[in-house]
Amino acid sequence: MPPKAKKGKKKSKKQLERERQIELARIAAEEARQRELEIQRLKELRAKEEHDLLVEFFAKENELLNKQEEQLELVNLEFNNLYKNIKHEIALEKDWDKYLQCSVIPDPKNESDLNSFISIWRDEPVCENIHEPNTDTLEKQLPDIESILCKDIFNEYTKAMDEKNDTEIEKLYNHLKSIYTIINAKYDKLSYLLLENMPSEINDQSENFLFSKKLSKSEFGLWGNITKNPRYKTLEFNDKRQCITIPKPIIMESIAIRIIYREELPEIQLYKSETKDQLSVIGGILFLDLLELPEQKIESNQWMLQPVLSNDGIIKRVNYEIIPPEDTEIIDEDMNSSLQAQWSIEVSYYIPPECKILDTATVMQWDPEKKVWDNDGVSDVAINIESGLVKFKTINFKLAALVQEKFSEYPIINWKLKYISRNLAVLIIQGEINKIVIEISNKGCRLKSPILNSKNENINETWYNPNLLLMKLSHIGLNFKGPKSADEITLNDNIIKNPDAEKHCITGISQFLPMFNFRKCEYNSESPTSQVIFQFLRNKNADTIEKRAKYLHDKAVKEEEELQKKKEQNEDEDENSIPKNELLIEENNTEDEENEEEENKNENKNDDIKNSYDELFDTNNMEDKIEDDDINDEIGTENEDENWLSVVMDASYILDENKYKICYIVNEMDLITENNNGNTENAENNDNPENLENVTTSGASNMKSNTADQTQNELKTGSSPNDLSIELEEEHDIKHLYKFTPKKYEVMHSVYQVFERITDEKVVDAINLNRSVLFENNLKVILHETGILIYN
Repeated sequence: MPPKAKKGKKKSKKQLERERQIELARIAAEEARQRELEIQRLKELRAKEEHDLLVEFFAKENELLNKQEEQLELVNLEFNNLYKNIKHEIALEKDWDKYLQCSVIPDPKNESDLNSFISIWRDEPVCENIHEPNTDTLEKQLPDIESILCKDIFNEYTKAMDEKNDTEIEKLYNHLKSIYTIINAKYDKLSYLLLENMPSEINDQSENFLFSKKLSKSEFGLWGNITKNPRYKTLEFNDKRQCITIPKPIIMESIAIRIIYREELPEIQLYKSETKDQLSVIGGILFLDLLELPEQKIESNQWMLQPVLSNDGIIKRVNYEIIPPEDTEIIDEDMNSSLQAQWSIEVSYYIPPECKILDTATVMQWDPEKKVWDNDGVSDVAINIESGLVKFKTINFKLAALVQEKFSEYPIINWKLKYISRNLAVLIIQGEINKIVIEISNKGCRLKSPILNSKNENINETWYNPNLLLMKLSHIGLNFKGPKSADEITLNDNIIKNPDAEKHCITGISQFLPMFNFRKCEYNSESPTSQVIFQFLRNKNADTIEKRAKYLHDKAVKEEEELQKKKEQNEDEDENSIPKNELLIEENNTEDEENEEEENKNENKNDDIKNSYDELFDTNNMEDKIEDDDINDEIGTENEDENWLSVVMDASYILDENKYKICYIVNEMDLITENNNGNTENAENNDNPENLENVTTSGASNMKSNTADQTQNELKTGSSPNDLSIELEEEHDIKHLYKFTPKKYEVMHSVYQVFERITDEKVVDAINLNRSVLFENNLKVILHETGILIYN
């Protein structure tokens, strides 16, 4: 019989308690794991339900969305045809005006005349007597070329940019390039003749040759070092507007220096950097050249020996290279800096005082081979912002300019578009540094503020086509011409939106501007690239315009009914007064005349209706007046009671392998309130896994649905249309704030249909009949070129 097993040692209370704690921890961990699995299951279930709902929704709505897409194509086609016809009429009118002026300057659109004119002018002499050169001939030629021809070509060039006509853009750009190449060649020829025919007796106190003069748009200066006198190191041109201080290596050489300063915007476009670091030229461009100096002519008795610079009459440029001392074997960095300081020339010139200069602005020089602006060899840049004086040192004799970042105002901080009156709107843009206010009309665009005191032209009073205005603003440092692709700018944390989405937004905004004001949505920059989001609000005049539209529409319909009724009465009276046989004869003889008369009446009816609608925006038409929506042009100071609604345009909504264009309205104030309420429920129910499913769906369960009339009434009173449902994610990721979910609402194809849906039919008809195609086109272009929707 085996011995009895010994009883184990009894566990202490401490051990038992520890085991119990371990078991409880295991159970809690298992419960937590099961909880996580349940949460994941519910999330996957919700995602599947949402996906199935989306598939079902788009299966039903796809046909409607396709019809709306076709409708939008017809709207765009109608606009393009109207714009083409008006553009043709304007061109004919301009041709007639030019014909009446009997101008010798060719039309930039007439390719053959323009080429012939350029060829003839290229061969014209620079001066009448090459042995006694002067600037009289150039002073007669250049004003017509620079002030008229180049200006006309550049206007057409910017209009081609408005219309995205790449063929025309390239052609006109090449013409500008050819003309300025000829202008520079003529200055080369003039410089050659002046240097070759330097007078024997120099009147300048330095006893060196010095010539400076303003020729048309250029400030020209030429200096020849004859005496090599080290006491005279500073060269002053054009009343000291351009100055050069020369170093000893130049003073001791037989050399000439030429300086030409021009502020011509068309020419500046020829020097665009081809790198990603885009720069804009502020003020003008400065040509610096080191030229070969001929020996002085020798006069003996009746003979004169004239040295010739070159047999072909072409000026010779001299390379300016730093030459170290002969006993120097190794050139280190310190030695190189010292040599550069000894060999540098100091240059100063003035730019227009109205220029807006950034702290980061600097002087750079143009590299013609790489086609970039760089600062190699440039040092000691100093800029006096008040006077416009620019100083710098350089070891390079080549084109120089003051440049700064091209997209310095981007991303845009804020913007707002206001309807003012018929064919007049105001666009307010707050950039990173400056704020501008642009007026848009059927005449073009102009700068309302800031007020610029320019000597050459009054930008605040002149109407320009959109691209031309933005280029002129960039020329003075207001850089509001936005980037269009990632190749133009370093994005950092910003994104550039889908251009197709932008196009849909601009079409809707430009068509329905009389009824609404528009502004930036702060979440646009944080939403996906496929989405463009902006906000809108009925303007103060919307009710007035709506009332007028209905009144004029009903009036036109009533007049048409009375006219038709009167016509029927007259026909009945005629039938009763004329015998049947005569009536038959009369009808047979006048059938064609009646048809023609009916057509004329229909045309007159259409004209009458249009003339009635022309009164829609006439302030003298009715007792209620059209008034400015805001007294000032400030943004970000709107009334807190105003309920701005957001429009989401998604140009690439992806579901499985399909892509859809969808547009819907959001009131984020309701969403934020509802989301906060939902968060409270979440906090209370978080400890109970059984309530998880209710928590995940509570955010959408309280959404309301409205009919079209309810939506329209709510917009008028400033309340929210909840016929469009938006679901907030639990994680509060702003990119999901405007997430599309098909619950209790309808969705549109584009912004145009959204605004058409919430606007009375009579108002839509009135807007269409009363539209100005030129105003609409200018508005579309300025919205696109500023990039306020696509990059902010």
